[in-house]
Amino acid sequence: MRDGPDSKDPARNEDTTATRAALAWLLGLARFPAVARPYLASSFFDPPLPLSGLLGFVAAVILIALLLWGGAGYGTPWPYLALTAGAVEVAGYAVVRRRRTREPEHIDALILVLILAVVGQGIAWGMTVVDLLGTVSAALDAILLLLVAALAGSVCAAFGGVTLVVSVFVVPAMGLTAFALLRQGDPLGVAAAGLVVLYGGFLLVLSRQTRHFMLGLFGRQYASEERIETLTRGRDRLRAVLGAAPIPIVVTSVQDGRVLFLNQFARELFQFEGRIDTLPLASAFYPTPQDRKTFLNAVLAEEVVRNRELRMRRANGETFWALTSSSLMEYEGEEALVSSFSDITPAKMRETELEHLAATDALTGISNRRSFLDALERERERSLRYGHTFALLMIDLDHFKAINDTYGHSAGDLVLRELVDVLTANLRANDLLGRIGGEEFAALLPETTLDDAATLAERLRAAVNAAPIAVESTPLGLTVSIGVVVRGGDDDVAALLRRADMALYEAKRLGRNQVVSEAALASATR
Repeated sequence: MRDGPDSKDPARNEDTTATRAALAWLLGLARFPAVARPYLASSFFDPPLPLSGLLGFVAAVILIALLLWGGAGYGTPWPYLALTAGAVEVAGYAVVRRRRTREPEHIDALILVLILAVVGQGIAWGMTVVDLLGTVSAALDAILLLLVAALAGSVCAAFGGVTLVVSVFVVPAMGLTAFALLRQGDPLGVAAAGLVVLYGGFLLVLSRQTRHFMLGLFGRQYASEERIETLTRGRDRLRAVLGAAPIPIVVTSVQDGRVLFLNQFARELFQFEGRIDTLPLASAFYPTPQDRKTFLNAVLAEEVVRNRELRMRRANGETFWALTSSSLMEYEGEEALVSSFSDITPAKMRETELEHLAATDALTGISNRRSFLDALERERERSLRYGHTFALLMIDLDHFKAINDTYGHSAGDLVLRELVDVLTANLRANDLLGRIGGEEFAALLPETTLDDAATLAERLRAAVNAAPIAVESTPLGLTVSIGVVVRGGDDDVAALLRRADMALYEAKRLGRNQVVSEAALASATR
């Protein structure tokens, strides 16, 4: 073993004491800025390792090397002071990292290591004071006491949020310091010892009072440590429940539409891949941004929306129908919209097909009677609201019974289909043709005057008469009779149909293959 402080060479003892004093100042000064830890964070670590901690760790390593190389024996507190200083910095940093990143693994074991390191450092500092106090000068004694006081304060500021840490440092460090002062036996030493005890007690009380609002190394997160842990557990449970749900679930921010969470079923439904922070905003789930805004306003007004049928959009741009239920909730501290989705596209396609079949004449493929009359009523209401007129044509195929009797019903069906083709080809794009029954048809002409309707009806009559419709290679020379009326006053659909039938009957009476308008009918009856 190298010579320690008990070496018989007085000169070497003096040199060693001076070296110890210098190194104590170095280590103490490196630790002194710890009271300002929140303002001295280095940007080289995440979470930051305080600059004072970095300097303390470097100083501790240097102190170990110099003391062991320079003659400090293993029986002195110096090597242990250096070792515990480094251990406190490393353990403190590990605890900080775990807590700031909310990683609970091994946190209890790390806190235990930190407490043990602080206990060792408290004892080492106390023994250092006992070893140095009164050996060099009063100036060194004053500086040493200030360093111990500053170090105790920095421990309170840095680790007050961790249970027991302040106590296990202050009690041995300040206790041994008070013992060293009392050992001097003079009144000044006794008074100083009393002050040290009072200061230590003050730090213990302060650390208890600041347990829930720490501003030191662990940051403001410790102000609500227990609440954060509770919220974290609650968040993890919520994520687990939503993730295990057997239906697609998406959580989005109400404020800006960010996707906060989506489970695997939702990823598969919307075909979104990648990390959640790379996903598009919620508006990308809808055909247009306005669709999302409309639905969000409905949820904000009602708080809960259930079983709403919406058109949605996948990542590849494909749209589909979804049965959606949504409600408001708080998710990770912000107002969020949690939505569940069920792909109902096949059901909607079947529904559309059934609606089409219910509204379509099976033989000719045009609107059936019910569908046509519904459209006629909608147009009547629209014309009353906006003050425009519309026309109605009632069309009857002349001598159709003779075709059925001569050629059979199959031939009759073929004739009706070919007649519809001719009529459709000569109507306008926004006109609607419907089969009212048997060989009787009707055409709805929106925003059309009586004269224009009569002109169009004449064109239809001529087209049918000229059409080369044949059965068994026999040209039939088909003709139609047409009655023409326009909306008059506030007539209902039934009244409008009666007037159209009257015009049609007049065309039949006049010999068929005729167009009779309501105006001509009125003049004929006068």
